[in-house]
Amino acid sequence: MKLQLQCVALAMATAMAAGQCSLPGGINGNSGAKDNTGFVNCHGRLKLGGRNDVQIVDESGSAVQLMGISSHGLQWFPQCYTKESISFLVEKWGINLFRAAMYITEHGYSDGNPGVKTLLKNIVQWTKELGIYVIIDWHMLSPGNPSDGAYSEAPAFWEEIAKQYKNEKHVIYEICNEPNGVSWGNIKAYADEIIPIIRKHDKNNIIIVGTTDWSQGVNNVVANPVANPHNVMYTFHFYAGTHMFLYDRIVQNAARVPIFATEWGVSEATGNGGPFLDNAKKFLDLFVDNGIAFSMWSYADKNEVSAALNEGACASKNWDQVSCSGHFLRSYIRTNVQTCSGGGPSPPSNPNPPPSPPSNPNPPPSPPSNPNPPPSPPSIPPSSGGGTCGAWAACQHDTSCCARGLSCMVQSQYYAQCRSDCPNGWACSSQPAPQPQPQPQPQPQPQPQPQPQPQPQPPSSNCGSPIGEWGNCKDNHCCASGLKCYQQSQYYAQCKSSCDKNGWTCKVLS
Repeated sequence: MKLQLQCVALAMATAMAAGQCSLPGGINGNSGAKDNTGFVNCHGRLKLGGRNDVQIVDESGSAVQLMGISSHGLQWFPQCYTKESISFLVEKWGINLFRAAMYITEHGYSDGNPGVKTLLKNIVQWTKELGIYVIIDWHMLSPGNPSDGAYSEAPAFWEEIAKQYKNEKHVIYEICNEPNGVSWGNIKAYADEIIPIIRKHDKNNIIIVGTTDWSQGVNNVVANPVANPHNVMYTFHFYAGTHMFLYDRIVQNAARVPIFATEWGVSEATGNGGPFLDNAKKFLDLFVDNGIAFSMWSYADKNEVSAALNEGACASKNWDQVSCSGHFLRSYIRTNVQTCSGGGPSPPSNPNPPPSPPSNPNPPPSPPSNPNPPPSPPSIPPSSGGGTCGAWAACQHDTSCCARGLSCMVQSQYYAQCRSDCPNGWACSSQPAPQPQPQPQPQPQPQPQPQPQPQPQPPSSNCGSPIGEWGNCKDNHCCASGLKCYQQSQYYAQCKSSCDKNGWTCKVLS
């Protein structure tokens, strides 16, 4: 029996490595190639319009659905980004969007590596020749403040870029990838500095602004948008194994905030775990229903779940040697993408606002782990008060806010919802799980940062299973030699060689 189980596990691992994973319903894994060459020629310069002026539309005002993929760090996987590879994605997968992630720190642009800007500009030229849209991504991540001195070259960079590409209809500017550890006010101040620099040269191309908490805080911009919101959109990032609690945030804000999902993955936020394909599809279907553009992380052959290619694919120029992640994205795009010939579902340019949720909607999925079956939910009396929170409203911060006939049903310590019923897999008490203080939203794990050709680290002398660089050490403080477990907050800690205190407590855990 043990040998049989080992054989089954080996067969499953081999199939996953070959991209032969089971896809969620509604995705055709056997769909043929889609060619989106010349997509820009059909639509021209993009702008905001449609419902409440929060959707991407083309020069004629028709809705445009962008679907594509992001590079990993240009400095780490340059062999993956050639005209040949991007042509393959356009002509075989059907992408109409490519995101060029130019890291600023971590051996990137500001760390004495001008070659990344050269490669970025090559990608802009190749996407122009292929006729698809391109995102120029100022990929700031650590430090988390976009105004930090490490990013002092931002004004000059955007001046150069906007001046050079002001007449290019296919260019989109992403001015700060994932701010973290700073308030929306800090991010807005940076955006209000950079947007006028771009608009001095390019009056109309779309600009994307990062949001709080690794670009999850699209809700924060509703009451305080940037000073010049003309054709400005706001970034949303998610990883399917970590961020399902953010699903309702998009439901609630899709009709009032111009959202652009420039990065997402089928894994956990670490880049591994999963893949959580059903969760990913749920988000993507929501994006398509609301005309939200998206690009998946990442087109690279890194040995991690979120990478679209298997290890060695770029060196061998085997651009279709996909992982399960790549198989999922390729199949989803081929099934759903909008093309010049009219293929794929095109969101209407002026749809009606989304209807109120039904009285008994399908519940959100349980967290993507394998929890033990929960006990039968207790009987919870419906609210008799006159609360203002309707069905499906989040109530974890105010359990008494639910309207008459609804109860505040708890899914986990981080999330609760006003509902008339209690879904399977939820905690279902009428009060949130006890917390030492009001419940904050969980801090996501920062996006994985690869190190080129890392050298194996010997384990430290006082632990048996050391954690490598960038690993989560909140519960196990045992880091590899040369690293320390630095605390960001009470919810997250990481094995790092140093700590810059930018949004981190930097307390060394032991």
